[in-house]
Amino acid sequence: MYYSSLLYRLMEFGQECQGIAPSRTLRQPGDRIKTDRRDALKLAQQLRSENLTEVWIPDTEQEAMRDPTRTRDDFRGQEHKARQQRNAFVLRHGHHWPSNKTRWTQAHYDWLESLTFEHAWLRIVLE
Repeated sequence: MYYSSLLYRLMEFGQECQGIAPSRTLRQPGDRIKTDRRDALKLAQQLRSENLTEVWIPDTEQEAMRDPTRTRDDFRGQEHKARQQRNAFVLRHGHHWPSNKTRWTQAHYDWLESLTFEHAWLRIVLE
């Protein structure tokens, strides 16, 4: 089975792995030079001296359960942003939905459908 995470791929091949949070690795103040070689050496030294704190890694089933939730949250955020943009467009063109009425109801959608614009091609935005 293919998993996108490097950790899962290594475990699939029988390699012992640990998840380490970057925020929990020891770093000296002023150490600003970062290269893969230096980072690998520091991690190896900290691992050998047992100075790394392992973090919990969800298994593939738990990860699969989280995926739909994350995707749904992403879609909801995109929907919210699209609604704001649609509202701004309508306001820019001089149309105002009454403030005492609820937006995004069937009545609101019907109102959006009934709007006319100075240029007919602006209508495409609401379709």
